[in-house]
Amino acid sequence: MEPPKSIRDVQKLTGRIAALGRFVSKSGDKCLPFFKALKKVKNFEWTKESQVAFEELKKYMAEPPLLLKPIDGEILYVYLAVSEQALSAVLVRVELKVQKPVYYVSKVFHGAELNYSLDFPTTNNEAEYEALIAGLGLARTLRVRNLKVCGDSKLVVFQVNGEFEAREDTMVRYLRIVKTQMALFEECIVEYVPREENTKADALSQFESSDDEICSGSVYYQVMRTPSIDAKLVAPIDTGATWMDEIKLYLENGHLPTNADEARKLQVRALKYVLIEGILYRKSFVIPYLRCLRPDEAREALREVHEGVCGQHLGGRALAHKATRLGFYWPEMLKHAQDYVKRCDRCQKFAPIVRQPPEMLTSINTPIPFAMWGMDILGPFPLASAQRKFLLVAIDYFTKWIEAKPLAKITTKQVAQFVWENIICRYGIPRIMVIDNGTQFNNAEFKNYCEDYSIELRFTSVAHPQANGQDNPRWTEKES
Repeated sequence: MEPPKSIRDVQKLTGRIAALGRFVSKSGDKCLPFFKALKKVKNFEWTKESQVAFEELKKYMAEPPLLLKPIDGEILYVYLAVSEQALSAVLVRVELKVQKPVYYVSKVFHGAELNYSLDFPTTNNEAEYEALIAGLGLARTLRVRNLKVCGDSKLVVFQVNGEFEAREDTMVRYLRIVKTQMALFEECIVEYVPREENTKADALSQFESSDDEICSGSVYYQVMRTPSIDAKLVAPIDTGATWMDEIKLYLENGHLPTNADEARKLQVRALKYVLIEGILYRKSFVIPYLRCLRPDEAREALREVHEGVCGQHLGGRALAHKATRLGFYWPEMLKHAQDYVKRCDRCQKFAPIVRQPPEMLTSINTPIPFAMWGMDILGPFPLASAQRKFLLVAIDYFTKWIEAKPLAKITTKQVAQFVWENIICRYGIPRIMVIDNGTQFNNAEFKNYCEDYSIELRFTSVAHPQANGQDNPRWTEKES
């Protein structure tokens, strides 16, 4: 790769670094000369410092760190490191006397977070305990049996080994949690390592130097929001039957329904699932196992992904896909995600307005004036002379001409008289009359009256005049 020769080349280089920054230890320090060069847009200069940084970056990227898969039964090591910039717990394995990373949990501090060691106020010793607890939990998740933990905090290591006494209440509570987790392993040893020898954990704590929470789709780090000593044990509320029960019973002890057809269906369905330490997972060809969730857990997962701390208020399909990428599964994920989005108040308020009509519009053709009329009743209004409070209105679809008559009470006889006097006698017999389902129109007497004059009646509910072509009519003043 040739050194940049223009400001455009430097922009391309920094773009590539941004994509690979999560794999570069201390990428901000290594690439600082490149960012300085971007400030000189008019007078571009590729300095000696930039060239040295460029060569060092090429040398570093020639041997990028790789994550390995652990082997069942081998001893794994956990390295802990808490610096002013990050908190990390690294799980490594030894291969040919060389330690290589398997998995790690890391939190990089930004802004005001630099005043603390986690996402909550804490001391350095408490942060060390949090890293140890996170590492033990990670090892337990990977089903590690024999574990060796190496840490550079004398206080934590010696308290765990019983050489120091924990006097503060906080330290006692942290120590109790660590002892409980260590008892879950067949063998768990905690050893002290000087800080200068704890380079593996320190390097990987700087390895995650970008702002992304998910690295390359295969490397993840966990953010601890609350202290472990404040965690509460919550018992599940929903203990009813779920879709997972039959599959788990079959995988545990081979239990099948008595019906032969149902038993065969269950056996076929169970081929897609696997049971690991009592937890049901769905198999997949292209992604890791997906943890199966109960209905209450599925609702909580949708809520957290959609509108949680890092929620983006995605659409239904994108929400279901993101839940899958995070490692969850339950039947009808797409349907449940779409229903959840429809019920989200913020999504309904701020989503783009869909102006497409729910169904195809029906055009109304009126090629001849006064051939098609729409008629309706308005009111009641405040009383006028002669106790008149209703208004019988007819409008021509072609010319938008209006005929109206105030009435005290509207009956079928008065409607027929209005059609005769205001429409037939003035403009001729219409071909079509559009009316609603009012009792004054939808009755045998008025239907027979229109049939005598060969007037076709069309019943409709005119709730939006603009949609029926009746906006902007031409009004005329008349005396009654």
